[in-house]
Amino acid sequence: MIKQYLFLALLALSFTANAQNSLSLAGNWRFEIDRNDVGVKEKWFTKTLADNIKLPGSMLDNNKGDKVTLQTKWTGSIYDSSWYFNPRYAKYRQPDDLKFPFWLTPAKYYVGAAWYQKDLVIPASIQKLLCG
Repeated sequence: MIKQYLFLALLALSFTANAQNSLSLAGNWRFEIDRNDVGVKEKWFTKTLADNIKLPGSMLDNNKGDKVTLQTKWTGSIYDSSWYFNPRYAKYRQPDDLKFPFWLTPAKYYVGAAWYQKDLVIPASIQKLLCG
């Protein structure tokens, strides 16, 4: 029982120390979509990525991905399929003015690998914690 309390006390102390010596990762990051999942093979980790993204945030928040089209292959959905063929919905199926009536349909879509990259300067106080 005493060991459990000691462990919990040390764990709480560790979280307190880490919170005081934390480094925010929020902000601008370099970013690149890896459509063909070749980044590891081509060693993208050794190059500077070309695009940018702001974190925290999603690809959708940052307007990353592909424009949604009639050919978008959704990973899952519940919808009324008549939207795809009913003449009264034809005006909403125009490539330049596409309007999906389905709940939570994003403006951009991407499924696959993506790379995120940021240069960090680790303060001496945190380096000391990491290196002992």
